[in-house]
Amino acid sequence: MQADRLLRRAATAVTIGCVMVVAGSALVMAVPALRDRWGQSPPGNAGYRVGERIDLPATTHESFPLTLLLFTRTGCGACQAAKPALASLVAGLRDRPSIRTLMIVREGSEPEEREYIRAIGLDEDRLVGVDFRNLRLRRVPTMVLVDRDGKVRYSLEGAPTAPKQEELIRIATSVDVGR
Repeated sequence: MQADRLLRRAATAVTIGCVMVVAGSALVMAVPALRDRWGQSPPGNAGYRVGERIDLPATTHESFPLTLLLFTRTGCGACQAAKPALASLVAGLRDRPSIRTLMIVREGSEPEEREYIRAIGLDEDRLVGVDFRNLRLRRVPTMVLVDRDGKVRYSLEGAPTAPKQEELIRIATSVDVGR
């Protein structure tokens, strides 16, 4: 009788432990920040990390000391929710002539994106369509600040909160843009 009770308790403890491992693994795989922190990013889709090179043609970044790339999709709820934050960021960067901001969208989707780009305060000539299949992009919206050589100086997945906007501006102003 006593052994039966101990065996049931041990089985319950093992079951609870297994459930916790499965739940923890699911959480790590579902939340990009946790995947990054614990080194569990899927290979080949590692996102944009500071110090790496951007996987876009050099023509998107080589003519300016710094280029802020905003990866968005109008059909994305998170991108729609981020519109006010992106508009605030674009407005905050207007007086910084060393930074050019481009909105990067899925190739062939430009007509749907024109209203969005105007809503965040950019001209339509700042809209660039690319093939998303060849990017290391994990989700939208994503912001990536690159120098003229295509080196990633800052990267953020998700909407840019006020502290993140300040961090981006601080990093952008600290980057040596000589040449």
